[in-house]
Amino acid sequence: MKINSRLAKIAEKYRLGMGLGSQRAGLKSQSLAETYSIARKNAPSAFLIANIGGPQLSEGLDLNSISDIISMIEANALVIHLNPLQELIQPEGEPKYKGVYNKIVEIKDKIDIPIIVKEVGSGISKEVALKLEKANIDSINIAGSGGTSWAGVERIRAGQLKNSLKEHLGDLFWDWGIPTAQSLIEVKSSVRLPVIASGGIRNGLEIAKCLVLGASMCALAYPFLKAAADSEEALLEFVNFLFTELKSVMFLTGTSYISQLASLRYILTGELADRVNKNGC
Repeated sequence: MKINSRLAKIAEKYRLGMGLGSQRAGLKSQSLAETYSIARKNAPSAFLIANIGGPQLSEGLDLNSISDIISMIEANALVIHLNPLQELIQPEGEPKYKGVYNKIVEIKDKIDIPIIVKEVGSGISKEVALKLEKANIDSINIAGSGGTSWAGVERIRAGQLKNSLKEHLGDLFWDWGIPTAQSLIEVKSSVRLPVIASGGIRNGLEIAKCLVLGASMCALAYPFLKAAADSEEALLEFVNFLFTELKSVMFLTGTSYISQLASLRYILTGELADRVNKNGC
């Protein structure tokens, strides 16, 4: 609750959007729900994003429960996160995705706030992006590889629980996924939907690079959580650094508005250039 409270205050102060973690737990009890609803109490006018996972949809989570999740934080949008790799390796995971696409289509038809579909550290391919566009969702968060490896996290947990099979899978798939920059380029060149870039973004320079590559906005998790877990002062300092870094890039490139970054010329080099050229993006 303390972390969500601190993050919400920052979101309110700087008019940042804030996405909550999976709210499945909040459906189980009022006390757990309060760890999420505290966000709206501390950020009455911020853009808050509710969150539920694909496996829960596959298991039959109904529209009433989804409405409860949205109401829990008076959400402005709903994220449906797809984390098959994490669920596969998690000792108590639920690698169940049958019917998820049809459920996304149903939710979009019934829910009157924007629907965002995101990955969790493995990236979105152009093929998946095209299919999601047909579902008429409002945005895609690519959440590519390059940041926290959830396969790695679950591998460590599996080792602690002496689950050798899950531990083995975690080792094998530790680096599975499409790197963030490649996924961003693939998806942006394939669909007309707004694309959110996330996955290993740590500073204002990396935000600027993603905006130049065509992202409509960027999302960061680990650096915000790390600072928020420390103190409100540490979180405030991080945000000030982040803004200054981004403004510095704009100064150096002669851009007065964030929107102008998308028109800047860029050059791809190294492995990223090879990957993009090979895939014809």
